[in-house]
Amino acid sequence: MAASNSALSKLLRDAADQLESFEVARLFSPYSRGRGFARRSSLPVMSRSVSCSFTHAFCCLDDKNAELVPTRCAKDQLFSAGLGEKRITFRGCHTDPQKFKDVIMEAFPKLRHGGGFELLKISGQTRSRTLNLIPCPNEGYHVKYLKDPQNQIGHATIFIRPLQRNLEVEMTSMPNRDEWIGPPQKCVECGDEFPFTDIKSHNWKFEPDSVEASKKYREKLLQKNEMSPVLHFQMDMRDSPEDRERAILTFYKKANVEWACPFKCTLHGDPAIGDGVTRHVFATVMSKLQHGFELQLVPGGTLLFEGEKDHMIPSTSQCFLDSDLFVVAGRMIGHSFLHGGPCLTGLSPAIVHVLFGGSPETATIDILDCADVDIRQIIKKLEGTGDLSTEEKSAITDLALSWDLPAVTSENRRWLHDKLLMQAVLERTSKQLKQLRLGMKEMLIWPLLTERKDTIPLLFPRTSDALYTPKMLLERICWPDEDENEDSEVSLEDTCRLTGLLRTFIENSSSNILRSLTEFWTGWDVLPRSLVVEVVDGNLPKSSTCYQTLKLPSHYRDYAAFERDFLAAICSRDYGFGLV
Repeated sequence: MAASNSALSKLLRDAADQLESFEVARLFSPYSRGRGFARRSSLPVMSRSVSCSFTHAFCCLDDKNAELVPTRCAKDQLFSAGLGEKRITFRGCHTDPQKFKDVIMEAFPKLRHGGGFELLKISGQTRSRTLNLIPCPNEGYHVKYLKDPQNQIGHATIFIRPLQRNLEVEMTSMPNRDEWIGPPQKCVECGDEFPFTDIKSHNWKFEPDSVEASKKYREKLLQKNEMSPVLHFQMDMRDSPEDRERAILTFYKKANVEWACPFKCTLHGDPAIGDGVTRHVFATVMSKLQHGFELQLVPGGTLLFEGEKDHMIPSTSQCFLDSDLFVVAGRMIGHSFLHGGPCLTGLSPAIVHVLFGGSPETATIDILDCADVDIRQIIKKLEGTGDLSTEEKSAITDLALSWDLPAVTSENRRWLHDKLLMQAVLERTSKQLKQLRLGMKEMLIWPLLTERKDTIPLLFPRTSDALYTPKMLLERICWPDEDENEDSEVSLEDTCRLTGLLRTFIENSSSNILRSLTEFWTGWDVLPRSLVVEVVDGNLPKSSTCYQTLKLPSHYRDYAAFERDFLAAICSRDYGFGLV
C-alpha cells in the first residue's frame, strides 16, 4: 500500500513539472524564440575552427647589407618605389611558413627578385637606429614565431631585408608629382575651374595682399622643384674679401643652372650650419650688389648701380656689359627674392618702369636720375627760360652732338632737355636692362612680376620703405619671461638689467645700425615675425641666426661697456659666425 502511494506521488510530481514547464515555455515563447533561433543558427559556427588574423607593421628595405633604420627621406623614397612601411594582415594558419612568405611577397612584389629575405628589428637601446637580425627558425618565419614573447618584438616595426640582391628603387608604383591631376576645383575668386594641382598656383593671381601673393607663388615654385638636385654654394671665410667676392661672382656666372632648386650654403673655415648660413650668404650677396664689390674690375671699384638713393641706375661701364655682369645681377636679385631674402633698394622709378615693359616715352624721369653729375649740370642749364651764355650753349651743343641730337636753340630748348635726360638715364642703360631682365627671368619669377604688378615694389622697394625704426624691432621681440627664468642659470635681476640695456640701445640707434643689428640677429636684414632674446653666461654678445635668437652675456653692469661690445659684435657679421 505504501509502495503504491509512493509511485502515485512521483507520477503526480512529474506531471506537475511537465505542466509547469509547458506553461513557462508558452508564456515566454515570444522572448525565447529569437534566442533559440540564434542559438540554433550559431551552433554550426561553434563547431568550426576559429579563424583569427594578425596585423603588424613591416618596412621593406632595398639594400641587402642595410644595418640602420632608414631616414624619413629614405623611407619616402622607398615608399615611392613600392617598398618602405606597410601594415600587413595575415589570415588563416599562423604556423605555415609558405603562407607567411606568400603574403609578404604579395605586399612587396619587388622582394621576389631579392633571392629570399630576412627579418630584423631595432636593437633594445633607447632611440637606437641599429638593426638586429631576428633568427630564422628551421622551418622558416611564420606568424606564431614572431608573436613569441621570447623574440621581444611586440608592436615594434619589423624590417625586411633582401637576402642576396639589392632591390630597385625607381618610382614605379606611384605617379610622378607632375602627373597628379585630381578632380577639377572651382576657384572661389573667379569662378573658373582648374586642375587639382594648379588651383593653389592660380590663387596667387587673385590674392588681395601682394605680400601673400608673392609668398604663395614662391612657395609653390620651390615646392615644385624640391626633388631637384641641390644647388650648392661654397665660400671660404679665410680668404681675402676679393677672393670671397670672386666666389660669389663665379657662382652666379654659371650657365644652364636650375636656380629654383633647393639651395645649400657651406662656409669653409666657419663652424656655422643651418638656415642662418643661407641668410648670411644672401645678405652678403645683396650688400655687395647694393654698395659695390671691392674687386677692381674697373678703376674706382665695381659698382653696378650708381646714383643717389631712390634714383639709382645701372652703371654705363662697357666693361660690365661685356662681362655680362648685369645678367649676374639679375640672377642675384631674383635668387634672393625667391628665397625671401633682401632686395635691391633705391632704384629709379623710371628704370623700374622700363625694366618691366614700360615705354621710355611714358617714364617719369627726374633730373636726380642722372648719375653723372657733370652731365646733370649741363642738362639743368636747359631748365627755365633765361638766356644761355656762350659757354653754356657750347657745353650743351657738344653733349647733344655726341648723342646725335641737334644743337640747342630757343625753339627746341625744352624738347632738347627731355631728350638729353632720356638719353642719359634710359637710352644709355637699355642694354643693361636687357641683361638684368634676362637674369631675373632665369629665376622663374617673371610671371609673378608681370601678372601682379603690385609685387614689383616688393622686389625693388624705395629706400624710405626700407628704413628701420626702433618700434619695428621692439614690437617683434619676444622678451624672456619669469617661467623661462626659473630654469635659467641667470638671475631674474640680471635678465631684467640686460634686456633694459638692449632696449636702450635699440631706442637710441640709427636706421643703419638697426639694419646691421637685424642682420647680426637673423643672418640678413629681413625682419621676421618674431625675434628672441636670451640672457646667458658668456663673454660677448652672440646670435643663433638659425633660431633668430640673440644671446646677451649677463655680466654687463653699465651701458657704455655693453654698447661698445655690442657694436663690435654687430660689425663682425661680415666675417662669419662666432668670430668676435
